[in-house]
Amino acid sequence: MAEKRLSRHSRRTARRRRELPEEPGENVGRRDEAYMIQKVREFFHEVGGDDRGSITRTDMQTLQAKFGFSPQDLEVVFDKLDVHGNGYLTREELTDQLSHFLTDQNQGGDEDVEQQMADTSYQSQGLQQQVQTEDEEKQHFEKLVERLGATVISEHRSEMWKLWVQIRREEPNLLGLLEDFMAKVTSQIQESQQEKEEVEKTLKRRVTDHNTEVQRLYEEMEQQIASENERFQSELRREQDVTLAENEKLKLSNRELEIQLQETRNQLVAQQQEAERVTEHIAEVRRQDQEEEQQISNENESIQSELQELRREQDVTLAENEKLKLNTEELEIQLQETRNQLVAQQQEAERITELKAEVQRLNQEKEQQISSKNERFQSELQTLRREQDVTLAENEKLKLNNQELEIQLQETRNQLVAQQQEAERLTELNTEVQRLNQEMEQQISSEDERFQSELQALHREQDVTLAENEKLKLNNQELEIQLQETRNQLVAQQQEAERITELNAEVQRLNQEMEQQISSETERFQNEVQGQLQTLRREQYVTLAENEKLKLNNQELEIQLQETRNQLVAQQQEAERLTEHNTEVQRLDKEAKPQISSEDEHLQSELQTLRREQDVTLAENEKLKLNNQELEIQLQETHNQLVAQQQEAERLTELNAEVQRLNQEMEQQISSETERF
Repeated sequence: MAEKRLSRHSRRTARRRRELPEEPGENVGRRDEAYMIQKVREFFHEVGGDDRGSITRTDMQTLQAKFGFSPQDLEVVFDKLDVHGNGYLTREELTDQLSHFLTDQNQGGDEDVEQQMADTSYQSQGLQQQVQTEDEEKQHFEKLVERLGATVISEHRSEMWKLWVQIRREEPNLLGLLEDFMAKVTSQIQESQQEKEEVEKTLKRRVTDHNTEVQRLYEEMEQQIASENERFQSELRREQDVTLAENEKLKLSNRELEIQLQETRNQLVAQQQEAERVTEHIAEVRRQDQEEEQQISNENESIQSELQELRREQDVTLAENEKLKLNTEELEIQLQETRNQLVAQQQEAERITELKAEVQRLNQEKEQQISSKNERFQSELQTLRREQDVTLAENEKLKLNNQELEIQLQETRNQLVAQQQEAERLTELNTEVQRLNQEMEQQISSEDERFQSELQALHREQDVTLAENEKLKLNNQELEIQLQETRNQLVAQQQEAERITELNAEVQRLNQEMEQQISSETERFQNEVQGQLQTLRREQYVTLAENEKLKLNNQELEIQLQETRNQLVAQQQEAERLTEHNTEVQRLDKEAKPQISSEDEHLQSELQTLRREQDVTLAENEKLKLNNQELEIQLQETHNQLVAQQQEAERLTELNAEVQRLNQEMEQQISSETERF
């Protein structure tokens, strides 16, 4: 049915072509051929024929959805083009067949040729129309995409193209609706992108505003902190000014306090002595600190010495490994020599076996010769015996007839002479046979002796090989002993490394305790300083009250003196707490001098001393931190060295295991070679 329809269409197309005005044949043929070649290339590229170099019936079926052909039509076209009937078409075959059909179509011919050309031209024309239609659809779709915005639908371009082609071919009246829908979707996508960009800009602006607000609040907080600091400093200055004014007033009452000053001097002398005692205590503490530092340095030196010892042990281990390597090489050389000797012994044994076979063959040949000669001699002896019997019978006959026997006797004598000669010859032959037998026996005995000597030599070589094997076993035992010693050394090194790790942990614990102690001492010192400041402020308030009382009534001086004594006692207690540092001694020495100006100067000096002590404490803390950091670095380096030593020890263990494995393989190989030999 498909062929009839195709032939009918081809005949109709042929008639139409004949009715059309003819163009110059060469130009039309060249133009059609060039167009056909281009489309054939495109078709080959689309179905993947470029990689395979040919197309099949399955590839032709892809034209069904593209050009609207039925599978039967495509089968007919493929059968028409496949003139060789091999089931595939190359690019050259397809181009040649189409060119051939186009040429036959232009030239004309009989009805069958015209029908065939019409069929082919109809098919090629249908292909051209379908390709041109597809190109027009692509151009129209590209224009639509450019109008809508290519960047918006670039991700779904292939799906849109398939949908657009399907609607254009099946429902062309819905194509406008599809284009309107695509335009609306594109506009909505663009609006969504614009809204997204606006939201991102708004978020960025809000983030910037938030950062600006945070920066402003941070600056305001810094300004507030600075203002609070200035206010606190101004209050301190005002309090100091008030204290100075009160001190000026107190200077007027210094005359009344001379006795108290004398007592105060005595108390200060006692305080100086107490300060000296505290200084000695500080010196003792420093000496203990120096001893601890010396102990730490000694421990570091011991650790360094242990590390050096570990390095020396590592060097010894490396040297032993080198010796093991040399011993292994020597064992390999000895094993190679033993193998060569075994090969030579095998060759010698094979040669001896061949000699034995040759001797056996010669003995067999000689025995065969001797047996053949003995058989021949036996036959001759039997012949002689028979002749002797005949002679005896003839002698009997001669006795019966002497006359007849005289001639016979003469003949017999001649025969006897010949027989005697033959007997002598037989005797000589027997002696010759005996001599040959003796020579053969001597030769066999000499060969046996030589074979026995060779066997003895082989036994001696075997004994030498066994002795060498025993030496190898002894060397292996020595190597195993050395490996065991190396393992013991590595175990000792690991134990030493664990002990060093424990020492490092102990040092870290001591450092932590020292840091905790320093931090507690610092906190205690800060608390003491704060308590002293509070005490000084309370004393300042008390001094102000006392000044007021002095203004009101001079009679209350004794009570004020008693309060001053109480204050001095409190100052003594405070001085005992502050004498933990060397700077307190200097302050006490300065206070011990005559002409103590005022309590304000005393307070200022105490504050300065406290600040200096605090600076010294901070400096010592920094030094301790630096020392702790150096110790941590040293401990880390020691730990790294120990890790490296452990890795080296593991590598040595692996090498020792490899050496043992090689020794075992060598022993097995030697034992197998010995058993085989």
